[in-house]
Amino acid sequence: MPEAPRKPRVLVTGQIPPPICGQNLSIARVLSILEKSNSVNVEHWPFRFTPSWSNARKASFAKGVELSSVCGPDC
Repeated sequence: MPEAPRKPRVLVTGQIPPPICGQNLSIARVLSILEKSNSVNVEHWPFRFTPSWSNARKASFAKGVELSSVCGPDC
């Protein structure tokens, strides 16, 4: 009996709301669509660079730590 083809694995990276903005909403929408699909295996790597609007567009040590944790030792 032939082996069933494996579903492609899709990796979605990025922060989903909050904060609420266009990019975050788009990432959440793509993730939702892919999770409902039976044609792919989806994995989400969340980025938590900006937990609130007050931290948006500002560099911080915490954002550097988050980037390191997402990328791992290959960063």
